[in-house]
Amino acid sequence: GGSAALESQYRWQLDNLSRKFPESRERIVTMTMKAREMLGQEGVHVGMETIMDGIDSAVHRRIGGMTYAEAVSSYMTFRRQGDSHWDAVQNLQALLNALGVN
Repeated sequence: GGSAALESQYRWQLDNLSRKFPESRERIVTMTMKAREMLGQEGVHVGMETIMDGIDSAVHRRIGGMTYAEAVSSYMTFRRQGDSHWDAVQNLQALLNALGVN
C-alpha cells in the first residue's frame, strides 16, 4: 500500500530513525505524516523528509525510553511556538542535552 511506498522512498531516514527509536518503520511514517498534516492545518508547511531529517540530526543515539512520538511532539511544539525548522531542531537537541541524555 501507500505506507510501503513511503517506507521505500524514505528508506535512508527510516534506517537511521529505527536505530534510535523503538517504533516500527511503519509507525514512524504514520506519525510523520500526521505531524506534517497537523502542522499544515496550522499554517506550518514542512515536508516529511525535512521532519525526519531534523529529528534524526537532533537525536544522536538511542535514548532510554524516548520514543519517536515524543520527539516529533516536541518538534511540533517548537514549530507551533513560531520556531523555524532549524530552530526547532536546535531546541530539541538542546532539550535532550540539558536532560543529559544525548
